[in-house]
Amino acid sequence: MGRTGPKGAKGSPGDTGDQGNTGPRGKSGSTGPSGPTGRKGDTGPSGPSAVPTVQVQQPSYSVTTGSSVTLVCTVTSTLTVNDVYWQRSIGGSIGQIRSTTNTNKYSGSTTSTPSLTIFNADRSDIDTYTCFATNSVGTGQSTTTQLSVTGTPPTVIVPQPSYSITIGDSITLVCTVTSNLPVTSVQWERNIGGSVTTITSTTNTNKYSGSTPTTPSLTISNGAQSDSGEYTCFATNSVGTGQSTATTLSVTGSTCKCADNYIFLQHL
Repeated sequence: MGRTGPKGAKGSPGDTGDQGNTGPRGKSGSTGPSGPTGRKGDTGPSGPSAVPTVQVQQPSYSVTTGSSVTLVCTVTSTLTVNDVYWQRSIGGSIGQIRSTTNTNKYSGSTTSTPSLTIFNADRSDIDTYTCFATNSVGTGQSTTTQLSVTGTPPTVIVPQPSYSITIGDSITLVCTVTSNLPVTSVQWERNIGGSVTTITSTTNTNKYSGSTPTTPSLTISNGAQSDSGEYTCFATNSVGTGQSTATTLSVTGSTCKCADNYIFLQHL
């Protein structure tokens, strides 16, 4: 058997192969179950208290002269109301009405009764009114309300423009009075050449009657020439005085006693 030949030289290492591609990404895991719902928090403390809310019921009121009217005011407050009052404004002048102000004229304007009642209203009460209420925080006020007072003086009519009677006769000068308010007085005036005489229910009751609110016509008894003149009827209520047009009274005839003269002549 032949001898073994010498060992060959070791070969150099081969080049490093290329890096392989990244494999596909795996699927993400599923979402776990949600945790329990947390407890709802308590409501925080309320905000600071406010001044009273003050409201008037109507923007305006109307009343007849001599009647009463209540201006309604409502007050809402989370705190104790310790004062209520009203203000009235006319021509820029402000007046305050409290529970102690002229108690014959006003009532109300208190914490328990904030509305304002006005008694026996007249034209001086026409005004703009505002309600106010106060608590420990401050004072609230309403919008304004307007008060109007209606009524007119009496309407006075003498339907006949003239009368004529004979001396010694009686005559009634008719007068009619219309008024939406109580008539408080009636009087007549007689005008003779610019000289004016006032005749009331108490004037010479042997000569005159009538001239009252219930009987405004004037009766003149035993007419004389001195009763001739222009007569005007007047009537008054709480608003004012109305007057009629004038009526003229003529008293005619002689003052002689004709029957006596006739007897005297017979004896001549």
